Amino acid sequence: MGKLFRFYLMVRKPRNFLKILVIFLSTWLFSHWAFGTDGDFGAINLILSTEASIAGAVLMMVAEESAEWQRMILTQLHELMHDLNSLVTALVQMAQLQRDADEEHTRMLELGLAKLDILERRLDA
Repeated sequence: MGKLFRFYLMVRKPRNFLKILVIFLSTWLFSHWAFGTDGDFGAINLILSTEASIAGAVLMMVAEESAEWQRMILTQLHELMHDLNSLVTALVQMAQLQRDADEEHTRMLELGLAKLDILERRLDA
């Protein structure tokens, strides 16, 4: 069934379908005028109505499948965004910790320089 379905979708592409439809209708009309077949066009009406019904059902199936794929992709995208948010939060925390460590090192260096200044003044005195 899958191969037949894929074949139908390939044939049903607009360009392919229009070519096939024009050839089919031309052949049918020629047969009607040349040989008098299907005098009231009932058979062609039935054939085209059947194809339209099949096309409607197939297009609905494709739309449902597309909607399911879209839901799946949106779910995965939501999970990815959640993971990305967690990663960004962790990076912000790391940056804050690094900033705090840098501030502490700066404070310690300033304290060390102040002590060196005091020692230097004592040595000079």
